[in-house]
Amino acid sequence: MKKLLITFISIFTTGIFAGLFFGTGISPENRIYLCEMILSGLNDSSSGAVMHTFTVFLSEISLILLMIPALFTKYLSFFPPSVLFYKSFSLGFCCSLIYSSDIENSLYISMLRILPQNLFFVPAFISLAAIFFSLSIRRKPQKNRLLHNESRSLLFAAAVSAGLIFAGAVIDSVFRAAAL
Repeated sequence: MKKLLITFISIFTTGIFAGLFFGTGISPENRIYLCEMILSGLNDSSSGAVMHTFTVFLSEISLILLMIPALFTKYLSFFPPSVLFYKSFSLGFCCSLIYSSDIENSLYISMLRILPQNLFFVPAFISLAAIFFSLSIRRKPQKNRLLHNESRSLLFAAAVSAGLIFAGAVIDSVFRAAAL
């Protein structure tokens, strides 16, 4: 499992750098337009803290739901690394847009709006992608039981990762309320 985690950390870092490089290669007009869109989404204060927490949690869980089909067949085992790459690419892309635009408080935005919740989301997504991938390639036709001894510890780790995602959603709401 350690080699698999290292591989998925590498996929995550590759996605971050791809997002950073892609975001810096956009024309200045489009960069400003996209940055304004990101900032308008970050500054949306129309919902309460509980509703915002629930919305963030559902959006993160929807990415996890995209990984679940990999549990049913090994032919869909590319879903977890793909979702992890998408998550890291979007994180790198948004950060590069915020930093490369001429915004005077880009460090403030990243420290209060992007970094705190991602301290929880990133390890959860890396571990969940590795767990779903591992369970996908371990499935054998003669062993149709998903809950044998090795898989139970992986499912416990998946539950802990889901808890981390919920904690990240709560932290996102707390820092969003503090930044208003």
